[in-house]
Amino acid sequence: MILQPDPRLVASLGANHSIPTALADLVDNAIDAQAARVAINFVAHRHRLVQIEIIDDGIGMDHQTINGAMTLGHQRTYHDHELGHFGLGLKAAAMGNARTLTVFSTRANTQPVGRRLKSQDMARDYSCEVISDAASTKADSSRTKILSSNQGTLIEISDLTSAYNGKSDEEAQIFLEDTIQDVRHHLGIIFHRIIESGTIEITTDQTARKCSKSLPTKVRPINPFGYSQSGNPNWPLTLSAQIDGEALNLRCHIWPAKTKSAQFRLNTQNGVDAQGIYVYRGDRLIQAGGWSNVMSTKRNYQLARVELEFEEAKDHLKMNPEKSSLKFSPELNRAIGRASRNSTNFQTFLSSAESVMSEASKRNHVRKPSIPISKGISQPLKRAIKNEVGFSDIYEPISIRWKRLHTDRFVEIDFRDRTINLNNRYRSWFTGERSGINDSPILKSLLYLLTRETFQLENHSARAKDDISMWEEVLSSALMDEIQTREPSGNQD
Repeated sequence: MILQPDPRLVASLGANHSIPTALADLVDNAIDAQAARVAINFVAHRHRLVQIEIIDDGIGMDHQTINGAMTLGHQRTYHDHELGHFGLGLKAAAMGNARTLTVFSTRANTQPVGRRLKSQDMARDYSCEVISDAASTKADSSRTKILSSNQGTLIEISDLTSAYNGKSDEEAQIFLEDTIQDVRHHLGIIFHRIIESGTIEITTDQTARKCSKSLPTKVRPINPFGYSQSGNPNWPLTLSAQIDGEALNLRCHIWPAKTKSAQFRLNTQNGVDAQGIYVYRGDRLIQAGGWSNVMSTKRNYQLARVELEFEEAKDHLKMNPEKSSLKFSPELNRAIGRASRNSTNFQTFLSSAESVMSEASKRNHVRKPSIPISKGISQPLKRAIKNEVGFSDIYEPISIRWKRLHTDRFVEIDFRDRTINLNNRYRSWFTGERSGINDSPILKSLLYLLTRETFQLENHSARAKDDISMWEEVLSSALMDEIQTREPSGNQD
């Protein structure tokens, strides 16, 4: 007898997953499999993201293990240190963003195995394709070339449903680059403790279909508590309370005011929404901020952050299958509210954070909003510039692009078209083998900062035009000097 799954269940599987959260779930699986390295490859065809590959050097799977992994809701014994929980992670992560999930795996001294799930098969009878030994061995060879390990797993997520599928190559390239940046940022936050400890190395890469060139980039940790100096010298401090007769410890931090770092802002615009409680399970960040009904978010509390270990409150925390949110019990909320150390309590902590913010506001210098930049840089970089200098709607945006110029000049500034043109002849000097709409971010950022005030002028005076001419000449001369420096020198008498 076959008990067919309700198609609505399959359709909703992983519905709350974005590409970054899905990949975080798959990295969880790799860590549980004792992987030391995880490589994530974004495969593009004509600028469009068509497949995502996740490769690890963990212990791998045999026939029995991979069958269990591909079974919906498969239950096994989970140890306290493991990040898996529901038996849904692999399937939900893939099917929340794609129609096809293919898994190849090799356990030491065993034959490589492969399985494939398709959403239409899952909705019909949950049949799973067994991939031939020859195809599995070929996939294992590809995995070995990347990570040089005799065991591990290769996951392919294809027939993507959450990727850009429009007609614009430019928009497709922007989506691809922004997705990779968002993934790197998310993984850097979620796994910052594990990356910092050296337990795991995560890299991302982008390759074109039928192209083997690889330039992987390490994911850098983004520590929500990574300030160099506390906003208040009396903090951080650990406050404690009792819950069910056990100790509950809250490590309370106050960030310095006027901080603009990515570690403070995280994935928010200005850091206000990043205040709150950070819950870690096995050094994996499960909840990144928010007060979970302990109290309300307030602008004056934006410098306050709290570390909480999941194991100390696991009976009072409910986690969703995507591991993206937690629900606190009323008992846990009350315990947090009464946490203290000697005469210092949780309200003292909040008041201290509020005081730091209040004092900084008295000395606050507000920067005048600047001209927006529309094209030429990635969305994450655009957000970073906007957070620092602010964008004003009264100015027409400018663009930065590579263009074939009819001179040897490195840069030309076109006020009429609101564009900074870079000579395409010299593009490879800055981009190497790779180029894209949003390439050369450091160069473009410096040019934006150099020219933004001049673009904001309503009438370009003789002095402004002279400044532009000077910049063009100096930058062109600097480039020529750079080229001569890199060229091999001839024999000297």
